[in-house]
Amino acid sequence: MKIKNNNINGIDENTTTLMKLMESIVEQNHDEKGIVWPREISPFDIYLAPDLSGNSLITKFADGLYESLDIKFDVLYDDRKNVTIQEKLKKAYLIGIPYIVVLEKSMFKKGKCTVISRKTLVNEEVPIDDIEKYLVNKITKE
Repeated sequence: MKIKNNNINGIDENTTTLMKLMESIVEQNHDEKGIVWPREISPFDIYLAPDLSGNSLITKFADGLYESLDIKFDVLYDDRKNVTIQEKLKKAYLIGIPYIVVLEKSMFKKGKCTVISRKTLVNEEVPIDDIEKYLVNKITKE
């Protein structure tokens, strides 16, 4: 290992280049709510935001959905229990994962969930029985 001018084999240069690249991407892909990652370079494809405040059916469904989706996609599962859906959505918008799946009590009782495109902020109601198929079709067609 060679150390020259506090540079270990170009690591500092590579880190600086990566940081500049990330800054450029964020500068070009953001809105007032936060980052809007292009799907091709997003660290995750889906942000799973269930309301876990006391509903064991939602918890069980969310756990199963996560396990199923995580085989096909990179999924960030927000499994915090003492956090409101609004707080989870705020975090989801801020970090900018392309698709947000919201499982909240009122929609879940109707057999539906909400899918939000981070890029367009369009909300779509999707039957919970069709959510996996819907996401596979939506994401793979991009």
